Amino acid sequence: MLTLEQQAAFVEEAPEIFLPIPGGWGKMGHTHIRLAAANEDVLTGAFRTAWKLRIEKNAKTKREKAPFGCAERSSKQEAREAMTRGTQSGRIGDNTAV
Repeated sequence: MLTLEQQAAFVEEAPEIFLPIPGGWGKMGHTHIRLAAANEDVLTGAFRTAWKLRIEKNAKTKREKAPFGCAERSSKQEAREAMTRGTQSGRIGDNTAV
C-alpha cells in the first residue's frame, strides 16, 4: 500500500506498470503492478517505498499503544528505524541498499 501521493507519482512516472486499484481500495493507496512490464529495479523501488510506509505506520501505532511511562524503544524497533534511514527518496528504480 502507498499513500495517495506516492501512488500518483508511481502512476505518473510509469503508467504502463502501475495503476490504482478501482474503487475504495485504490483510494486508500492500493496499487496494481503489471509484473510483465516491470523490471527488478522498478519492483525494488516500489516495494521498498511501501515497506517503509508500513514500518513507519507500525512504529507510530506501537508508540500510541505503549503504556504510560514506557518511553524506551526496543532494540528491535531501533534496528528497524536504522534500516529505514538514509534512503528516503522512494523513486522508482532506486536500488540504494537498505
